[in-house]
Amino acid sequence: MEGFILFIVATALTLSLSPLLMLLSLVLDMKGSGERMALTAYYIDVAANVLFGPAWNLLLITSMAKRRYGRKGETLSEVTGYGQIQGELRILGRLLAYLLHRIDPFHCRREAGQQVPVVVRKWWQTLLAYMEVLAILLVLGSLIAFPFYLIFHFLTINK
Repeated sequence: MEGFILFIVATALTLSLSPLLMLLSLVLDMKGSGERMALTAYYIDVAANVLFGPAWNLLLITSMAKRRYGRKGETLSEVTGYGQIQGELRILGRLLAYLLHRIDPFHCRREAGQQVPVVVRKWWQTLLAYMEVLAILLVLGSLIAFPFYLIFHFLTINK
C-alpha cells in the first residue's frame, strides 16, 4: 500500500510541476537542455517499459516472443527492436517501430544492439518525417477519443 501512495504522490508532483520546472530549467541552462531532454526521454522510456510491461506484452508483441516488456533497465525501443529482429511484433508493435524509425532511422534495431547503417537526412526530410509521425499520432488520438466523445455526448444529451 505504501508503494501505491508513493506512486500517486510522485506522479501528482511530476505532472503538476513538470511544465513550470522544464521551462525554468530551459531558461537557466540553454546549453545543456538538449542533453537533459534526451536523458529525460530515456528515463521516461525505461519507466514506461517497467510500469506498463504487461500491457505492452499484450499489445505490441506476440505471445511467443522471447524478450518481454517490463524488465528493469530496458527501454521500450530496445524490447521493440528485439521483437522486430525476431519477427515477433503485433500490428501495434510494428506501428511503434515504424514511427520511431521515421524519427530516427533504425532506432529500435540499434537499441537492441544490431549493427545498422548511418542515415544522413537533409533538414527537410527530417521535417517531413516529423510531420508524418505527428499526423499519424493525431489520427490515432482522434480514433481513440471519438468513442469517448460519443459516450459522453449520449450520456449528457438526455439530461
